[in-house]
Amino acid sequence: MRIVCPSCDVAYDVPDAVLTARPLMRCARCAHEFKLPAPPGATAPAFAEPPEEAPAAEPTPPDAVPPSLTHQRTGPKAADRRLVLSAWATSLAVIVLAIGLGVSYRRPVMHAWPASIRLYAVFGMEPN
Repeated sequence: MRIVCPSCDVAYDVPDAVLTARPLMRCARCAHEFKLPAPPGATAPAFAEPPEEAPAAEPTPPDAVPPSLTHQRTGPKAADRRLVLSAWATSLAVIVLAIGLGVSYRRPVMHAWPASIRLYAVFGMEPN
């Protein structure tokens, strides 16, 4: 069943077994606690006791929330950022090296690929 936090409007896909097992849910994004609706097709007993409210002072331990209910941020970590920066630096170095080699070895390139003569002419280079 799809549950939406009334405070921040984040949506969760909650299995029906969880809906019957616990009356309250805490939003992983804003930490707002709200009552879960009864699963479809479930009938409440005629003389049901009201669910006990969790004390507001005690936070729910992270282990209590099933992994399917957590809202995880997908931001890069410090190690990931270093890998991305090194990949960008390597890509830039390869491009600069390719341009440098294309300028340095323009005669053999023009000889092997005659269509490149027009490309070099655009940048004002001639086959000296």
